[in-house]
Amino acid sequence: TTSHRAVVRIGITAKKKQGTDWSEMMLEAQAVTVDETSVWLIVAGYKLYYREGVTMEDPQGERWKPVSSQNLKIVKISVNNGIVWGVLDSGKLVVRHGITPTLPLGNSWHVMAVNNVKECHVGRVLECGWVV
Repeated sequence: TTSHRAVVRIGITAKKKQGTDWSEMMLEAQAVTVDETSVWLIVAGYKLYYREGVTMEDPQGERWKPVSSQNLKIVKISVNNGIVWGVLDSGKLVVRHGITPTLPLGNSWHVMAVNNVKECHVGRVLECGWVV
């Protein structure tokens, strides 16, 4: 949104593609990425958050949990099926390691040998990742 507020659209179904209502989640959002069971958010100051408790029945989840950025300045993020990629302000690509069903936040970031990245997207259907 123009005010940088993160909001979630609820009530989206095959018959009601526009959904039914907006619900505000957090202020100062810079970027967001979502898959079937997780939401990752970047806020001002390169701070990262993971939304706990996100399910098909409760797409808003329960609470925001901070994620260590290891002092990396992540400006873009993409998640899909337990794989999280990010783009640093320097244009390097990072991947989150240690993500499991019992540790959905993972435990560390690894800088990949790719430079000058502006965008990234982890795809599920094609089992590949794209960068620009």
